[in-house]
Amino acid sequence: MKRRTLLGALGALMMIPFAGLRKASARPANFMNYEQLHSKSDLIVIAYPAKQRIVGQAFNFFNVDAIGVETTFVAVATFKDKRKEYGDSFVLYHYQMVDPAQPIVDGPMFLSLDLKNKAQYLLFLQNEDNELFKPTTGQMDADFSVEKLRFPAT
Repeated sequence: MKRRTLLGALGALMMIPFAGLRKASARPANFMNYEQLHSKSDLIVIAYPAKQRIVGQAFNFFNVDAIGVETTFVAVATFKDKRKEYGDSFVLYHYQMVDPAQPIVDGPMFLSLDLKNKAQYLLFLQNEDNELFKPTTGQMDADFSVEKLRFPAT
């Protein structure tokens, strides 16, 4: 009996921090499984970023200071490519945070790419025009279209 009373008291104490919480809200994210990413992508590739170029002025995107970036990638392996002309490189247009230390609550999931260490990424992209690509999951949730891989390019 004492054991039950003690467990009940412990259970009640554990619930105290949650007593004042209300229903949480979050923005809907454009998450897709791999089958959906594959079917909606024009280019699926393992590549590493070679250079970046800032495009335009900084702007506020869902309360986050962002800037447009064109990143040139070099392909290492190509799984799907609907481009008219094939090549080893392509350009991804995406948003990047102006201040990566800026706290984000329920905000966009921009890309943060490692150019210095030749990090490789698995990218699911859609064609903007023949030379420019965008993340398949959109700019708001671009992070869902790009997976950093374990090993750098050699």
